[in-house]
Amino acid sequence: MLQFIQDYFGLQQEPYDETLPDVPPRILLTVITSSDIMSKSDTAPFSITFQAVVDGDRSVTVDVFHTILWRSFPTKHYEGFTFTDSRTQMKAPLPVRDIQYHVPGYLEASDECVAEIPTKVSGDLPYEVSFTTGNNDAMQTGHEYEIGLGPKDEISWWKMGSKAQVFAAPNERRGRHLDEDVPKLRMVLVNKATFKVVG
Repeated sequence: MLQFIQDYFGLQQEPYDETLPDVPPRILLTVITSSDIMSKSDTAPFSITFQAVVDGDRSVTVDVFHTILWRSFPTKHYEGFTFTDSRTQMKAPLPVRDIQYHVPGYLEASDECVAEIPTKVSGDLPYEVSFTTGNNDAMQTGHEYEIGLGPKDEISWWKMGSKAQVFAAPNERRGRHLDEDVPKLRMVLVNKATFKVVG
């Protein structure tokens, strides 16, 4: 707790280092389903959980707005993930709705779209986000589907370090737009998750 207070209020011994690594870290995603069966007749929701860690040696603070890691939006409607038929290799069509949000041009540590992704080696709990999805008429009964990432599999705004470090004084507010030459962070699925659709 003392370290968090020192970091957040700018009491750390050295100022925050804005230098980005030559090779950006990747965000490693593990996908977990509430069941290996999705029933079209059952009213119980079918949930999908993503757990995220960083493959580098430092945590990363990111803006997850309009990505698969954003908890406040039905990601399946914004090209967040895909359902691929294991038999035909065809993707089940999902409704895509690009809902326009007015967002400020700056970020603060308390913003719901600001997330801290821990490192894989830290032993800390991964950043986790869950979604529930209803029955999709486009899915064929008796077929198996594999969950994959959609086009929104990259993060544009990111900084190395914890939220407390990134937003420590005098950087309590950060501009939302980074230079165009800043590489995006790529999200990668590290496991295979499938489910079968039943009537």
